[in-house]
Amino acid sequence: MTGPGTWQGGQEVIVSSDLPERIDYNIPDLPIYARRDALSSFPDYRCPCHWHRDLEFIHVISGQMQYFVNGAIVTLEAGNGLVVNSSRLHYGFSPQQRQCWFACVVVGPELLERLGADERVFVGELLHQRVPTAARRHSARLA
Repeated sequence: MTGPGTWQGGQEVIVSSDLPERIDYNIPDLPIYARRDALSSFPDYRCPCHWHRDLEFIHVISGQMQYFVNGAIVTLEAGNGLVVNSSRLHYGFSPQQRQCWFACVVVGPELLERLGADERVFVGELLHQRVPTAARRHSARLA
């Protein structure tokens, strides 16, 4: 059963009663959703709280927003971003209802399952918050 949707840049965000978001990927058969949007496109400058199996990358282009992930709230300013891991409750909002432009990229887990062994190690380290280690190893392989 789906609850009332929220319009995101002319597209409805559909969240079911147990809060999973249904992701409609931009290109059929390629599990990636990418969008640039304004926080003001959501009622009360608040995206509905949701989760999904996909990874979500958020990057603030201008302005500022608060971002809730599994009970923790962080402030994201222009130039900042974060990665939301699979199956984590999350949403962006502005308590002061100030404008914020952001980019959102959602990557389906099936895309990551197609990676080779080296790429899986890099992504695994990234997902387990060992970003500096993963970046150094990946950079060294490219050199």
